[in-house]
Amino acid sequence: MVGWRADHGSATVELAVVTPLLVLFWLLAATFSSVTTAHQRVEEAAQVGAQAASVAPNGGTAAASASLLARRELGGGPLCARVAVKADVGAFGPGGSVTVTVTCQFDLGGLAVPGLPSVASVSATATEPVDRYRVFA
Repeated sequence: MVGWRADHGSATVELAVVTPLLVLFWLLAATFSSVTTAHQRVEEAAQVGAQAASVAPNGGTAAASASLLARRELGGGPLCARVAVKADVGAFGPGGSVTVTVTCQFDLGGLAVPGLPSVASVSATATEPVDRYRVFA
């Protein structure tokens, strides 16, 4: 009986020690999930922007189309507080290519994990070829 009384209450102490670790693990998993989802959406936006730019009639329109469609693909909202779209149309022309880089900064404030920043930034780049046999006016 003495050994049994010595263990009395140990489950409560174990629970008190393990619960904060489980909550921290859950917050880390949720943060990782948010960053991964944002990165996938930014990659899709860069790809859409590059595809739009590659079929534009000229370099100026290509850059504007890339920016417009990449921002539309992200859909605004709380995911990206700040969006930057950079279209490199220097090689725009038959057989050339266009490269679009999309950068998104989003707030992780709801998932306050000690030691991690409250704002994350993800970036993606996509390159699309311009049709070699395309005729420009």
